[in-house]
Amino acid sequence: MPKKHIVKLTQEQHQQLLEIVNKGKATARMIRRAHTLLWLIRPSGLSSAISSYRIYASINW
Repeated sequence: MPKKHIVKLTQEQHQQLLEIVNKGKATARMIRRAHTLLWLIRPSGLSSAISSYRIYASINW
């Protein structure tokens, strides 16, 4: 299955997302979205079915 959206972040953007997640001072919505973006740019070692489910679960929680 081809990827519909390709996420590319600069190093600065990646650092900002890590800070949001690690500090835990932002709203739950922002932290969840930061987790999702960080998860999308991880190395693809998982099957696409598991990947799709986790993305769906993190967005629709």
